[in-house]
Amino acid sequence: MEAALRACRRRLILNPLYSMGPHKFKIGEMVLFRPSARGVDAPWGRPFQITQRLPVTGGQFQYRIRNEFENHERAASESELRPVARSI
Repeated sequence: MEAALRACRRRLILNPLYSMGPHKFKIGEMVLFRPSARGVDAPWGRPFQITQRLPVTGGQFQYRIRNEFENHERAASESELRPVARSI
């Protein structure tokens, strides 16, 4: 029984999702999108809303985001997103 429990813990620790922690952003949260790839046409400085959390791809959490000025959603890596500064 203890050997099975140790094996289960080892699988969890070696699982990249386990070691990454939770998603940084919540559904409905407003973020700024800074694409890492050149040539990506995105509204600069306009906020995007998180519409869906996606699984890990390339070692990073992914998100679906939407901007009110576009008719489509985009997929973005967590490293391409920044929280919108809240004004007081």
